[in-house]
Amino acid sequence: MNKVEKIIIIAVVIALLIILIYSVLNKGDKYVYYRTKAGQGANVLIEDEKTFKKTASNTGIGLELEKVNDFSKVEMESVFNEEYFTTKKVAVIYTYEDTSKTYMYSVDDVKYDKEKTSATIYYTDKAGEYLGPFKNSWYNCMLVELEGTVTEVSFVKNQK
Repeated sequence: MNKVEKIIIIAVVIALLIILIYSVLNKGDKYVYYRTKAGQGANVLIEDEKTFKKTASNTGIGLELEKVNDFSKVEMESVFNEEYFTTKKVAVIYTYEDTSKTYMYSVDDVKYDKEKTSATIYYTDKAGEYLGPFKNSWYNCMLVELEGTVTEVSFVKNQK
């Protein structure tokens, strides 16, 4: 076996390993969620556009959303409209940031029961290091896309 053949074999093995690792890490249910700023609110499942608009108005959910899966910016009304709620529902999670620390917040996983009528959302909301006083505190808001068949949601804050 010459040097070129060895390099080709090594490259193919590395490519197969990368594909294998990628497929293992991306196994399971996929979920989409958005982040923005908001006012205070209670974690909730929203099933229709009217309730969504009322909740967004009452809690001050920001109009510009960051789609975390690809970090794109979208307008709230272009996603959560009447058409959206014909096939999907959305869970809203609120997390508080005080004026002195950094915070980590994210949706870590979404699990469904067999019939996809119940969903459990695992999320992180963790204070980090002290930075000193900021001017204002605020609430972060995470909007999680769910199957249209979901009728109940459990919110589980990771304790890690």
